[in-house]
Amino acid sequence: MSNSLDNIEKYVKEAIAQAVPEMQDALQNKAKDFGWDKQLASRLGISNSDNGLALDYPEGDKDAVEDSEYGFMGKPPKAAIRSFTSADGELSKKVEKAMYTALNRVLAAAGIL
Repeated sequence: MSNSLDNIEKYVKEAIAQAVPEMQDALQNKAKDFGWDKQLASRLGISNSDNGLALDYPEGDKDAVEDSEYGFMGKPPKAAIRSFTSADGELSKKVEKAMYTALNRVLAAAGIL
């Protein structure tokens, strides 16, 4: 059973890793659609590790990202990140799609599909 669980974990990690570029593109597009500076939006990233997915951007962009997301000095918030990561946002949909891919691989490896 341990080998089966190892394979499941392997397939899930592979599916998530393969989906990261698509997730990143969707996040950057969401920020642009919400009115973020295009250059700032293009520096948003998503990284994948054993600890899960994480939002990435250059440390020097921290204030600009927070000001864009939460608003600053009379400028309204442009909550692209919160919209993207909400329970019904694009990130959830991309993760769901990756899990479906992983499940198909698990079932195929088990001879069920």
